Amino acid sequence: MICIGHRGAKGRAPENTIFSFKEAIAAKADFIEFDVQLSKDNVPVIIHDATVDRTSPAKGLVSSYTLSELKSFDFGIGEKIPTLTEVMDVAERHCKVNIEIKNIDALDLVVKEVKKRIASGAWTKNDFLISYFGVKALIIFKMKMPKIKTSVLSERLPYISALVARLIGCSFLGIEDKKCSRGLVVFSHLIGLKINVWTVDEPAEITRFKEMGVDGLIGDFPDLIKDFD
Repeated sequence: MICIGHRGAKGRAPENTIFSFKEAIAAKADFIEFDVQLSKDNVPVIIHDATVDRTSPAKGLVSSYTLSELKSFDFGIGEKIPTLTEVMDVAERHCKVNIEIKNIDALDLVVKEVKKRIASGAWTKNDFLISYFGVKALIIFKMKMPKIKTSVLSERLPYISALVARLIGCSFLGIEDKKCSRGLVVFSHLIGLKINVWTVDEPAEITRFKEMGVDGLIGDFPDLIKDFD
Protein backbone atom coordinates (compact mmCIF):
# COMPACT_ATOMS: atom_id res chain seq x y z
CA MET A 1 0.00 0.00 0.00
CA ILE A 2 1.45 3.33 -1.09
CA CYS A 3 1.88 6.05 1.57
CA ILE A 4 1.31 9.57 0.22
CA GLY A 5 2.05 12.51 2.50
CA HIS A 6 -0.82 15.01 2.15
CA ARG A 7 0.69 18.43 1.43
CA GLY A 8 3.79 16.91 2.98
CA ALA A 9 3.02 15.97 6.56
CA LYS A 10 0.18 18.43 7.08
CA GLY A 11 -0.58 17.10 10.56
CA ARG A 12 2.99 17.68 11.72
CA ALA A 13 3.96 20.96 10.03
CA PRO A 14 2.50 23.89 8.08
CA GLU A 15 1.04 22.44 4.89
CA ASN A 16 2.84 22.66 1.55
CA THR A 17 6.06 24.00 3.10
CA ILE A 18 9.60 22.69 2.89
CA PHE A 19 9.40 21.77 6.58
CA SER A 20 6.26 19.74 5.90
CA PHE A 21 7.84 17.91 2.96
CA LYS A 22 10.97 17.11 4.97
CA GLU A 23 8.77 15.69 7.75
CA ALA A 24 7.04 13.42 5.22
CA ILE A 25 10.39 12.32 3.80
CA ALA A 26 11.66 11.59 7.33
CA ALA A 27 8.56 9.43 7.84
CA LYS A 28 9.55 7.41 4.74
CA ALA A 29 6.49 8.43 2.73
CA ASP A 30 6.54 6.89 -0.74
CA PHE A 31 5.15 10.08 -2.26
CA ILE A 32 4.69 13.67 -1.18
CA GLU A 33 1.50 15.27 -2.50
CA PHE A 34 1.32 18.99 -3.20
CA ASP A 35 -0.66 21.62 -5.10
CA VAL A 36 0.54 23.95 -7.85
CA GLN A 37 -0.71 27.49 -8.39
CA LEU A 38 0.86 30.34 -10.37
CA SER A 39 2.29 33.59 -9.05
CA LYS A 40 1.68 36.91 -10.80
CA ASP A 41 5.03 36.54 -12.58
CA ASN A 42 4.16 33.00 -13.71
CA VAL A 43 6.25 30.98 -11.29
CA PRO A 44 4.72 27.65 -10.17
CA VAL A 45 4.31 27.89 -6.40
CA ILE A 46 3.12 25.29 -3.93
CA ILE A 47 -0.12 26.24 -2.20
CA HIS A 48 -3.53 24.57 -2.07
CA ASP A 49 -5.90 27.52 -2.17
CA ALA A 50 -6.28 30.12 -4.90
CA THR A 51 -5.79 32.76 -2.17
CA VAL A 52 -3.21 33.20 0.58
CA ASP A 53 -5.89 34.04 3.16
CA ARG A 54 -6.07 30.72 5.02
CA THR A 55 -2.39 29.86 5.27
CA SER A 56 -0.73 33.27 5.73
CA PRO A 57 -1.50 36.63 7.41
CA ALA A 58 -1.88 38.23 3.97
CA LYS A 59 -5.02 38.45 1.86
CA GLY A 60 -5.78 38.06 -1.83
CA LEU A 61 -5.24 35.81 -4.80
CA VAL A 62 -1.96 33.96 -5.18
CA SER A 63 -1.95 35.14 -8.78
CA SER A 64 -2.06 38.78 -7.69
CA TYR A 65 1.37 38.56 -6.03
CA THR A 66 4.83 38.15 -7.53
CA LEU A 67 7.05 35.38 -6.21
CA SER A 68 9.09 37.94 -4.29
CA GLU A 69 5.96 39.28 -2.63
CA LEU A 70 4.72 35.78 -1.79
CA LYS A 71 8.10 34.95 -0.28
CA SER A 72 7.70 37.87 2.13
CA PHE A 73 4.69 36.22 3.81
CA ASP A 74 4.86 33.80 6.74
CA PHE A 75 3.13 30.52 5.88
CA GLY A 76 3.51 29.13 9.40
CA ILE A 77 6.32 29.21 11.97
CA GLY A 78 8.43 31.27 9.63
CA GLU A 79 8.05 28.98 6.62
CA LYS A 80 7.97 30.58 3.17
CA ILE A 81 5.94 29.50 0.17
CA PRO A 82 8.08 27.11 -1.92
CA THR A 83 8.37 26.97 -5.67
CA LEU A 84 7.89 23.77 -7.66
CA THR A 85 11.62 23.68 -8.36
CA GLU A 86 12.45 24.00 -4.65
CA VAL A 87 10.17 21.12 -3.71
CA MET A 88 11.55 18.93 -6.46
CA ASP A 89 15.06 19.62 -5.17
CA VAL A 90 14.03 18.51 -1.67
CA ALA A 91 12.30 15.34 -2.91
CA GLU A 92 15.02 14.29 -5.34
CA ARG A 93 16.38 10.79 -4.55
CA HIS A 94 14.22 10.68 -1.40
CA CYS A 95 10.64 10.09 -2.55
CA LYS A 96 8.25 10.28 -5.48
CA VAL A 97 5.92 13.21 -6.12
CA ASN A 98 2.15 13.47 -6.55
CA ILE A 99 1.60 16.85 -8.22
CA GLU A 100 -1.95 18.19 -8.12
CA ILE A 101 -2.66 20.81 -10.77
CA LYS A 102 -4.82 23.54 -9.26
CA ASN A 103 -4.36 26.15 -11.98
CA ILE A 104 -4.48 24.69 -15.50
CA ASP A 105 -2.38 27.64 -16.69
CA ALA A 106 0.52 26.09 -14.75
CA LEU A 107 0.34 22.86 -16.76
CA ASP A 108 3.01 23.66 -19.33
CA LEU A 109 5.43 24.73 -16.59
CA VAL A 110 4.80 21.47 -14.73
CA VAL A 111 5.48 19.54 -17.94
CA LYS A 112 8.70 21.50 -18.41
CA GLU A 113 9.82 20.70 -14.85
CA VAL A 114 9.03 17.00 -15.17
CA LYS A 115 10.90 16.75 -18.46
CA LYS A 116 13.89 18.57 -16.98
CA ARG A 117 14.02 16.22 -13.99
CA ILE A 118 13.81 13.07 -16.11
CA ALA A 119 16.49 14.40 -18.46
CA SER A 120 18.80 14.95 -15.48
CA GLY A 121 18.85 11.20 -14.84
CA ALA A 122 17.89 11.61 -11.17
CA TRP A 123 14.21 10.84 -11.85
CA THR A 124 12.28 8.32 -13.94
CA LYS A 125 8.78 8.43 -15.37
CA ASN A 126 7.63 6.24 -12.47
CA ASP A 127 8.56 8.91 -9.93
CA PHE A 128 5.62 11.14 -10.91
CA LEU A 129 1.84 11.09 -10.49
CA ILE A 130 -0.14 14.02 -11.88
CA SER A 131 -3.59 14.66 -10.37
CA TYR A 132 -6.48 16.96 -11.21
CA PHE A 133 -10.17 17.44 -10.36
CA GLY A 134 -11.74 16.92 -13.77
CA VAL A 135 -10.24 15.74 -17.03
CA LYS A 136 -9.14 18.67 -19.20
CA ALA A 137 -5.70 19.15 -17.67
CA LEU A 138 -5.07 15.40 -17.62
CA ILE A 139 -5.98 14.95 -21.29
CA ILE A 140 -3.61 17.77 -22.22
CA PHE A 141 -0.89 16.40 -19.97
CA LYS A 142 -1.20 12.88 -21.43
CA MET A 143 -0.84 14.32 -24.91
CA LYS A 144 2.44 15.93 -23.88
CA MET A 145 3.79 13.16 -21.64
CA PRO A 146 1.85 9.93 -22.28
CA LYS A 147 4.17 7.74 -20.18
CA ILE A 148 3.63 9.65 -16.92
CA LYS A 149 0.92 8.27 -14.62
CA THR A 150 -2.13 10.43 -13.99
CA SER A 151 -5.07 10.40 -11.57
CA VAL A 152 -8.60 11.76 -11.74
CA LEU A 153 -9.65 13.20 -8.38
CA SER A 154 -13.28 12.72 -7.42
CA GLU A 155 -15.60 13.67 -4.56
CA ARG A 156 -18.80 12.36 -6.16
CA LEU A 157 -20.08 9.82 -8.70
CA PRO A 158 -17.15 7.49 -7.98
CA TYR A 159 -18.06 4.72 -10.45
CA ILE A 160 -18.52 7.19 -13.30
CA SER A 161 -15.26 8.89 -12.29
CA ALA A 162 -13.49 5.52 -12.43
CA LEU A 163 -14.80 4.85 -15.94
CA VAL A 164 -13.83 8.33 -17.09
CA ALA A 165 -10.36 7.91 -15.59
CA ARG A 166 -9.79 4.72 -17.58
CA LEU A 167 -11.28 6.24 -20.72
CA ILE A 168 -8.70 9.04 -20.74
CA GLY A 169 -5.81 6.73 -19.90
CA CYS A 170 -5.34 7.38 -16.19
CA SER A 171 -3.68 4.85 -13.92
CA PHE A 172 -5.34 6.00 -10.69
CA LEU A 173 -8.59 7.28 -9.25
CA GLY A 174 -8.16 9.56 -6.25
CA ILE A 175 -11.28 9.34 -4.10
CA GLU A 176 -12.47 10.99 -0.89
CA ASP A 177 -12.56 8.57 2.02
CA LYS A 178 -16.32 8.91 2.50
CA LYS A 179 -16.96 7.86 -1.11
CA CYS A 180 -14.71 4.79 -1.15
CA SER A 181 -16.29 1.35 -0.80
CA ARG A 182 -15.16 -2.23 -1.24
CA GLY A 183 -17.33 -2.43 -4.34
CA LEU A 184 -15.60 0.58 -5.88
CA VAL A 185 -12.18 -0.94 -5.18
CA VAL A 186 -13.18 -4.23 -6.82
CA PHE A 187 -14.75 -2.44 -9.79
CA SER A 188 -11.73 -0.18 -10.29
CA HIS A 189 -9.31 -3.09 -10.15
CA LEU A 190 -11.42 -5.02 -12.64
CA ILE A 191 -11.11 -2.20 -15.18
CA GLY A 192 -7.38 -1.84 -14.55
CA LEU A 193 -7.47 1.22 -12.30
CA LYS A 194 -5.75 1.71 -8.95
CA ILE A 195 -7.26 3.71 -6.09
CA ASN A 196 -5.76 6.30 -3.75
CA VAL A 197 -7.95 7.48 -0.85
CA TRP A 198 -7.78 10.82 0.99
CA THR A 199 -7.59 11.97 3.80
CA VAL A 200 -6.94 8.97 6.05
CA ASP A 201 -5.50 9.77 9.48
CA GLU A 202 -7.10 7.39 11.99
CA PRO A 203 -5.57 3.95 12.71
CA ALA A 204 -8.96 2.25 12.42
CA GLU A 205 -9.53 3.83 9.02
CA ILE A 206 -6.05 2.94 7.84
CA THR A 207 -6.76 -0.68 8.78
CA ARG A 208 -10.18 -0.63 7.12
CA PHE A 209 -8.89 0.70 3.81
CA LYS A 210 -5.90 -1.63 3.86
CA GLU A 211 -8.24 -4.61 4.30
CA MET A 212 -10.42 -3.18 1.53
CA GLY A 213 -7.46 -3.45 -0.83
CA VAL A 214 -6.93 0.18 -1.78
CA ASP A 215 -3.61 0.89 -3.46
CA GLY A 216 -2.62 4.08 -1.69
CA LEU A 217 -3.55 6.25 1.28
CA ILE A 218 -3.14 10.02 1.35
CA GLY A 219 -2.76 11.27 4.90
CA ASP A 220 -1.74 14.22 7.05
CA PHE A 221 0.32 11.85 9.23
CA PRO A 222 2.36 9.69 6.83
CA ASP A 223 4.24 8.18 9.77
CA LEU A 224 0.98 6.61 10.97
CA ILE A 225 0.33 5.08 7.56
CA LYS A 226 3.87 3.71 7.40
CA ASP A 227 3.31 2.02 10.78
CA PHE A 228 0.80 -0.24 9.02
CA ASP A 229 3.20 -1.43 6.31
